[in-house]
Amino acid sequence: MLDPTLATLYLGHREGAVPFAKKSDMLPTLFGRTSRPILVSVAMLLAGLTIWGATVAAIEPRHDRPWRPEIAVMPDVTVTDEGIGIDAIRDWTYRSDGPVTFDYRPGIYREDELVGMWFMVEPFGGSDAIAHTLVLFEFTGDRLLALTIEARKEEGELYSALKGAFNTFELVYLWAEARDVLTRRARYLQHEVFVYPLRLSKETQLAFLRSVIAKTEQLETEPRFYNTLFSNCTNELAKSAGLSWNTAFILTGYAANHLWREDVIPGRQEDTPFDSVRQQADMASTIDALPDEAPDMFNRALLGELRARFSGLIEPSPIEATL
Repeated sequence: MLDPTLATLYLGHREGAVPFAKKSDMLPTLFGRTSRPILVSVAMLLAGLTIWGATVAAIEPRHDRPWRPEIAVMPDVTVTDEGIGIDAIRDWTYRSDGPVTFDYRPGIYREDELVGMWFMVEPFGGSDAIAHTLVLFEFTGDRLLALTIEARKEEGELYSALKGAFNTFELVYLWAEARDVLTRRARYLQHEVFVYPLRLSKETQLAFLRSVIAKTEQLETEPRFYNTLFSNCTNELAKSAGLSWNTAFILTGYAANHLWREDVIPGRQEDTPFDSVRQQADMASTIDALPDEAPDMFNRALLGELRARFSGLIEPSPIEATL
């Protein structure tokens, strides 16, 4: 059966009895019944998103939450003429079934003793695009100091990349022994671990170290939120290094490949394909087998292995160069 309104319009048009209706008159009749629920739903959705967005924006980052133990202790950093002092360097040890000891120690590091940097990538989540990254600072005497930038999770809380985009986690800069951060991932979490050398000038290394130390100090008094897109483990490092923005700093599993393309990870100039460099950097099983009775012993063994693997791509350490 023809709708009466359409019939009137049709007949009027044919016989001249009724003027053709304007579009503004037709719309409420033709589309009103279906459009009103949609418009109401859209309005409610937009209102809900606005309220939710305002609520998220109003949340203040804090330090006084019931944190998970491994990220509960924030470092206190001081910079003096003697060097960079860090009072809570995490020095936990691990077996395959979990942490064994829960120590922290103080340390002092001099800028003029910085001789190199290493970049660690820890894929997780079953995707090549997702990884945690951190840096290792190498100082004279085969000393290593790790910086890992993480989402600070509360007791019982699990990491979520989606939640991390909406002020769910605070941000934390953790300083630790290389033995701690590497065996935690390779032995306890049983994740893949890749360790790459970084080809950076001494000036760039020092500028980067000063930047992350300053941000660590600032976080002590000014809490910040972690953000999956803008303040994650990798783009926080990239910002301190002054690197141009790249999607690899969000899809962090591709960060090492990007740094290789930029010759920050060596190999491209030497015509060494990234896959070969990545194979050399695959360290999980080696890390698990390294002697780890003490951090110094672990550091010497780790650096010896890395120097042997990348001997064609990195310069010898200052001590090696004098032998």
